[in-house]
Amino acid sequence: MQRIAADLMIPGRGDPVADAVVLLDGPTISYAGPAAEAPEAPGAETVRTAVVMPGYDADVLTLDHDPLDDITVLADPEQVRGVWQAGRRVKG
Repeated sequence: MQRIAADLMIPGRGDPVADAVVLLDGPTISYAGPAAEAPEAPGAETVRTAVVMPGYDADVLTLDHDPLDDITVLADPEQVRGVWQAGRRVKG
């Protein structure tokens, strides 16, 4: 399970949602909406981004440890849990 936390989600239809969450179960979106209404997702990896919207591709890394605490985690492939390039998962 993956959890994408966004400052702003702009859906294909409807109004923009501030402080949004998208939950992914593999390639399937199981929830997309306000963070306050999101179901629990124990153990989900969380990725933080500014904006989620259709057609907005993103390059994202999920890591075992916070690179702000120890930048060397970026140099260790064993610390990388997932990689998305141009909006497609390529590792993890």
